[in-house]
Amino acid sequence: MRGQGGKPTIALGISHTPWVPARVESMARLRRGLGIESSEAGLPLQVPSLVAYREFSERCPNWLWSGEMWRWAAETTATHCLFLQDDDTVAPNFWPALSAMLATVPDQVVSLYNGHPGTMTLAREQARWYTTADGLVGQAYLFPRELLAEFLAWRRYELRPRAFDTIDEDSLIDVWAVHQGRRIWHPVVTLYDHDLSIASSFGNDHHEYRGPAVTWKDGDVLGFSVTDLVAPEWWVGAADDEGRPLRPHLGRFYRNLHWLARTSTRSGLSDDRIDACEDDVCPPAYKRFFTR
Repeated sequence: MRGQGGKPTIALGISHTPWVPARVESMARLRRGLGIESSEAGLPLQVPSLVAYREFSERCPNWLWSGEMWRWAAETTATHCLFLQDDDTVAPNFWPALSAMLATVPDQVVSLYNGHPGTMTLAREQARWYTTADGLVGQAYLFPRELLAEFLAWRRYELRPRAFDTIDEDSLIDVWAVHQGRRIWHPVVTLYDHDLSIASSFGNDHHEYRGPAVTWKDGDVLGFSVTDLVAPEWWVGAADDEGRPLRPHLGRFYRNLHWLARTSTRSGLSDDRIDACEDDVCPPAYKRFFTR
């Protein structure tokens, strides 16, 4: 999936709460980091890959604004749909690095959040990616547009009515991934960070894994520079013992989300699928110590 000239094109939606002063300041910082002068400025010429941009700032329940954001993005001409939050910060070379990243996994759901406890171990091994069964977190993520349309159709026809207003944005994507047997891809080095000085809008300030584990800022200790991140070949990374790119699957991220996938969908999950999910655990080399 590629746009004009073989490069990905992006529809960017950002969730913003302008009634919180700290988030107004953070949103201004994020716009500057992305090369967007203001919410009214339209598409910036210095970001040619950005073909659609919108901020979602209406006060309404999570399921309403997220549904509107997804529908808007799916109706654009972009090859990929990127979703950020107003308390994110981004790498100085965010756009070219994102394009290089997508050259490696153009057709996957990418959670830019990489908070798994095994991430730093993987970074030291020079891996560039890992997958999880259900580890997408809503701070920053990306869908191929065609796959987003598939998710929206699933949301409309497969989700039980009572689940619409009880499952948050990111958890719903994870339910879809588990229900459909898809994996979530995570970059070992991510291109955003989460400003933990700003109070969570969802009461998650106590959350042990509230931010990414390894970002572009860690290059000095891991032996890479921000200029390395714009090279597609960098995102291939080290090879495993069989000569394939080292991209381990780290299993379930949440203890009980597969049970939510069973109860919130019309077709549910069979006992065999539940058992398979129970067995989908982190390999010992990257063993997690999750408390959730």
